[in-house]
Amino acid sequence: MTAIHKIEIAQGATFREQIILYSGGTLNQDEIDRLTVTEVQALTAVDLTGATITGKIRERFDDVSSLVDFTIENRDDVNGTFDITLTSLVTDVLDFDRAMYDIEVTYVGGDVGRELQGRVTFNRGVTY
Repeated sequence: MTAIHKIEIAQGATFREQIILYSGGTLNQDEIDRLTVTEVQALTAVDLTGATITGKIRERFDDVSSLVDFTIENRDDVNGTFDITLTSLVTDVLDFDRAMYDIEVTYVGGDVGRELQGRVTFNRGVTY
């Protein structure tokens, strides 16, 4: 089942969010931070070895083109973790108020899972 999380992106700031995929679903950084060490250790990570991870922001889910694509960094395939990021240079030129995003994983064997999706709020800077 696809996890739903809201994210906020600030204009001119680097955006980074750690994601962990486990057999029962998906967690973002806020949810990970609320877990105890024992709870984190009890999660069964999804093995991402050989998988392709993509993430896009679109004004609407059914739009053909994306406003921007996330960069995927700091992959730990065995432990099912990765970061979705946008550099400050990218967020500096974004121009939307609200949009939608999703993260899809194409697993070895060809199965595709939309693992995470939700709303994006873009916070414009006052001095821009």
